[in-house]
Amino acid sequence: MKMKKFFAMLLALVTIFALVSCTGNEGIGDESASESETDLPNAPVCDYTYEIKEEIIVVHETEDGRKSTKVLRYPVLSGMENEELQTSVNDALRSEAERMFILSVPDVDIYIIEDTMFNYEVSSVEVTYLSNSLISVKSSVYSMTSVSSYPNCPVYTVNIDLENGEIIDEEDIFADFNEITSRFLGGEFTMVYGIEDLLSQTSYEDMILQYKSDYASYPEVYFTPDSLVICIDLVAALESSAGFAIPLSEVSDLLDFSPLK
Repeated sequence: MKMKKFFAMLLALVTIFALVSCTGNEGIGDESASESETDLPNAPVCDYTYEIKEEIIVVHETEDGRKSTKVLRYPVLSGMENEELQTSVNDALRSEAERMFILSVPDVDIYIIEDTMFNYEVSSVEVTYLSNSLISVKSSVYSMTSVSSYPNCPVYTVNIDLENGEIIDEEDIFADFNEITSRFLGGEFTMVYGIEDLLSQTSYEDMILQYKSDYASYPEVYFTPDSLVICIDLVAALESSAGFAIPLSEVSDLLDFSPLK
């Protein structure tokens, strides 16, 4: 009988200890979670939401049923108090998707006449930064014609000032592009997308020296909450584009426009 009581007491003590341990672990988890949330750099304040809209359009169809298509994907914002401004922003996002189609497939009418087939697709869209004052979007394209040796896979970006609905051009972002170039050549940027062995097939110099502030020629740019990313155009054989990031805090003073300002 005494032995049964002893085991019962021991079982109760083990249960209490387990409960205390679990409670303690949960407390530690919550504390570290709150620390990680408060330590997030430059977390943007945002009252808006978005969804990705998709348009699939058959541009041309031959008599034997072959089709040339374009697929546009772009974000659509909602939640803005100013509905007219929201419509203007969404029209701009859609217009940029259409503009890239025209740039990537410039000979649509000739293709149709000659029955040259093509497939154009905005294959992925990322809203990389969204706050009450800025939306930054990176879109990847896959474009191929029946007479192309390589697909064309450019990346295009859209940065819109949500306070006035205006697209921010790259020339309005850079204040000192020469210094940005120097830091790129010095290896201060980190590659965030592109083929793994890119630097064995090209160099920092070859990539960046195609852009000149003297001629208002700049790489496409997008922002993340803590980085500036420049998108370098490459030849088709090198998958057309590569992205390089640098902390915003290190280059904010070299930019005319920055989420940190």
